[in-house]
Amino acid sequence: MSIKQTYTTTNNEVKYVLLENDIEKIDISNKMIKLIDLSPLRSCTCLQELILRENQLQTIDLSSLAPCATLQNLDLSSNQLQSIDLSPLSSCASLQSLALDRNELQSIDLAPLEICSGLSFLGLAQNNLDSIDFYPLGPRILQVNLNENPIETLDITPITGSYVSDDARFRTSWLNTGTYRETASEGDPTENEDQSNLLTALYHNASYERPQRLCHWSFLQKIIDKAMSDRRIQLDFLYAMGLGDYGFVDKDLKDTFHAMKQARSRESAVNQITPILLEEIQSAA
Repeated sequence: MSIKQTYTTTNNEVKYVLLENDIEKIDISNKMIKLIDLSPLRSCTCLQELILRENQLQTIDLSSLAPCATLQNLDLSSNQLQSIDLSPLSSCASLQSLALDRNELQSIDLAPLEICSGLSFLGLAQNNLDSIDFYPLGPRILQVNLNENPIETLDITPITGSYVSDDARFRTSWLNTGTYRETASEGDPTENEDQSNLLTALYHNASYERPQRLCHWSFLQKIIDKAMSDRRIQLDFLYAMGLGDYGFVDKDLKDTFHAMKQARSRESAVNQITPILLEEIQSAA
């Protein structure tokens, strides 16, 4: 028997796809969807994958997925979700992967996922999360991606043994607070360690890592208040803004950083500081 899955696009067009109720994989990606009612999926009791990435969803009701006990992969990445209620997923014990990367989530309650004993991947990169409680997940989860969130402190004790991609080592060192996973030189995880001294963590602890990717602007704004008096932190700040290619800049940029603190975005701040960096490089040539 066929079912009709309708959705509304950003152009206010109502479209639909016809699906068999015994379907195992549904992929409605990159369709400019702004609204979708998943109620037709209640009868899809064999559904294993639902992929709705790269749309324009600002909200979504997952309650219709509760009967989908076989659901293994749910991908809602690259949308505009500001919040999401995961409680219907407490009925999806087979869930293995949940992708919520590249949304606008400000908070998330992972408690409904406690029953998902097979969950191995959780994607939350590029959201607006400033904290997260991993306790419901436990150590069973294999990988968590939290890159580019304004998280100040990160306690990964509940998921010890999992791979957490978050740049938490240099982030918590910068802010002189929080717990992070230290890694020994041979690559074996050691016990979590609370860093009590910023300079010790930065320059005398071998586990400190310079930022290798961009950081969320709201996080960088807090760094400006915390530690901009140190020249070496200024250079790491440039790396985290995506300006590492400018190399060593022999100038105290503290006043410049404070002046651009009110920028609305990282891109705007980059536009403000780039001419200053170019001027410094040219004068040093």
